[in-house]
Order: sequence, then structure tokens, then C-alpha cells
Amino acid sequence: EYTMVSPITTPITNGRPMTPIPAYILSEKDNSIANVVDSPPTAVTADLIKTLEKGVEGLKKKKGSTHLDVAVAIDAIGRACSDSQDYDTALQHFNDALELKKKVLPQHHPSIADTLKSVGDVSQKVGATQESETAYEAAHKIYRSAFDDRSWVTDSDDTKRQIDYDLHHMISTTLVQIGSVHYKKQDFDRALHYFKEAQKEAKMGAIDAVVLDRHTTDLESDSLVKETRIFISIIMNNIANTYAQLKDKQRAFQTYNSALNLQIQEVGEDHLSVSCTLHNMGTMHYQTGELQLSLKCYKQVLKMRRFLLGNEHPSIADSLMNIAIAHEKAGELDRAESALNATHRVVCKAYGDNDFRVGFVNDCLGALNARNGCYSEALGCFSKALKIYKGAAFGDDHPLICSTEESITYVKNIVDKEVITEEQAYDMMGSFLDCGGFCFTNNISGMKPSAVLV
Repeated sequence: EYTMVSPITTPITNGRPMTPIPAYILSEKDNSIANVVDSPPTAVTADLIKTLEKGVEGLKKKKGSTHLDVAVAIDAIGRACSDSQDYDTALQHFNDALELKKKVLPQHHPSIADTLKSVGDVSQKVGATQESETAYEAAHKIYRSAFDDRSWVTDSDDTKRQIDYDLHHMISTTLVQIGSVHYKKQDFDRALHYFKEAQKEAKMGAIDAVVLDRHTTDLESDSLVKETRIFISIIMNNIANTYAQLKDKQRAFQTYNSALNLQIQEVGEDHLSVSCTLHNMGTMHYQTGELQLSLKCYKQVLKMRRFLLGNEHPSIADSLMNIAIAHEKAGELDRAESALNATHRVVCKAYGDNDFRVGFVNDCLGALNARNGCYSEALGCFSKALKIYKGAAFGDDHPLICSTEESITYVKNIVDKEVITEEQAYDMMGSFLDCGGFCFTNNISGMKPSAVLV
């Protein structure tokens, strides 16, 4: 499974139209590269949850309510609820599983840490940052202790080398997640510390992977060394992103290049991990005002995503939006509008004409038209966006609705004034990108109705 946290939008607070801006793809899992599209719970997931719930009741009757199998089954229900975006219920199940595991397992058993990581993941998704960090820290402590205290190991467990590899890997992923929490809090020095510690741990795991690959008899399985090296390249991306946020462009660029070289060695040029690195390099160039270099990177990402995922994949809209943003900031308004129109077509195809993400693209088109002095067209786009948002049953106080209504009022006020010059229009409307600092996530395909809250 591939997941990523990639570029979302933030409403502007000065009355101007809401605005997308490029942001770094910060990977939080060992292979978190590709796009995950939010979707409503499926019937399969709902059926799975019901089946698991029945299974838990059967296990309690057969083995007792404090048996480990019951905790494992409750854990599975939590994962299914998380997959179906029912995070509150998922968190409840994870906490239940955690309490039961603490009763039946040794104090430093990695399975307890696994559930703590799940608690951290879900807490992140519901915005409980402190709870998430606390859970990750507790998981990290248990994984560390498991190296010294092997009382949890049974005769049926794998070899010591396999256990060491697994523990190194879990420690590394946990450190990445702790670093991600600090990154989101813009505590970049702390984030950099944890990402570097994660890289050290992953390299130790790579040593174990070499030995395990030499002794494997499963010729069809993927190389552990290859997987570990790709994971290291992803951590390097996070390190480079943090350097970029710290305005250390030289180290950021060197680290991106090292990640890119490692990825190409392992998987070749046409791989989603490579596109992730190129995206981040493009965002760094965007931040430093090197817009043509930024566009070069974003367009290469678009080409790769089309080749790997197809022309209609939702991530194509993300790439097109970033291209539009860079063109707009470069003053190439016609090209920006063309990219936004292409974004609109992809999003309509992926989600339907009345999805709120389509409304968001209409918002962006409205802002760009207003910036270009085409106020009638701008009002038309804003009105379409507002209609879609209200059709999505958003409340009147929802940020998307409030922002769009402010934009409509803003443009109407301009139209009501006397004829103004292009320079005056620029001063009043600003760029549709002009909204201040960078936010952590910004992709159309991953947008949620609440994602615009910052």
C-alpha cells in the first residue's frame, strides 16, 4: 500500500479568493509515496467490520475475554474502521486492544508498540497532535526495550537476525512519524533530529537485510535490501524537506540528489518514488523563486504520473494544479488558466461534476480570472463553486463557503468601482496564490471538507 501526504489548500483571511500553494510531500510510512484518494466507506469494508465483530464475540465465548486472539481481532476492527474513515470508532477499538494486550503480553512486547503506533496514526488524522506524539514515543520506547528484553520471543518466532531487522525497521518508521509530528508543528530542528535518527536506524536494518537476503530460499520475494534502500531514500526526502524549510538550500539540494540517485539505482527512473523527490525539488525551487526550474520539475512529475498511473488518475490533477500555481506566479496567466482547465477536467472525471473538489478548482479559476481583470468570468466561477459547496451539504459557516462568499463580495466591490487599471486590479486582487506561508498538505485528490482548516 502506498500513501503520502502531499500538497492542500488554505483559505486566505484578507477577503481575497482562497488559494492553493505547493507544499512538500512528507512521507510518514515506509513506502508512503503514491496518492491515496479519500473515498466513502465501501460495502466490503462494512461487511468486514461486521464479520470481525462477530468473530470477537465468538472468540470471547471460546477462549475468554482476556485472550490474546481477542485483542488481535479488536485491533483488526480498529484498522478496518480507520480504513473506512471512522476514526473515532477506530481509536476506541485500538485503545481497547491496547489495554488487553498490556494484560496478556510481556511489558516490552512489540505487539503493544504496534497498537500504540496505530493509536498515533489515528490521533494524527483527527488532529490530536499531542496524543499522537505521546503514543509514538511510547511505541518507540517499547521497540528499543525489545532489543534487550527478549522475553517476548517464542520458539515459533523467526531467527534473531529477522527479529533484529524487524525491530530496526519499526524503530525507524516510528522515528519518522515522531519527526513528522514536529515538522507539522514547524519545529524543524527537532524534526531534523528524528529524521536523521530514523536514517541511522534504517541503515542498521539494511545490514540485517543483506544477511537475510543471502539466506532466503524464496526467490520470488522482493529483496529486503532493495526495500530498505528505498525506505532510506524516502527518509532522505524528509531530511531534505526539513533543510529546505530551514532555508539551507545547499544541504537540501545535496540530499535530494542523493535520494534521487539511490532511487534510480534501485527502481529506475520511472517510479513513483522518483516523482516524489522531483516534486519536492520543484517545491524547493518554487519557494526560492526559481520558477522555471520549479516548472521543469513539476512537468516531469506530471509526465511520470501519466505514464505510471494513467491520464485520469486523481494525482494528475495535483500535478496540474502545481503547474498552474508556478505559471501564475511567473506571470504566465494564460498558461496558468490552461493548466487549471485541465485540472478541472481531470477532477470532474474522477469525482463527478458536483464534488466539492470540483468546486475548489472553480474557486481557483475564479481567482485567476479576477486577477486577470475578467470579473464577469470570475463571478461565474465563484458562483459555481458556491453552488457545489452548498450542494455538498456544507454548513453556512464552513470555511469553503465563507471564503467563496468573501471572494464574490470582493469582486463585486471591484466591479462597482470606477474603471481601474491593470496595476490597480493586481493590487486589489493579488495573486490567487497570495496567501502567506506554506501548509503541510495540499492535494486535490486527498482533500477533505475539513482539510482547509489551518
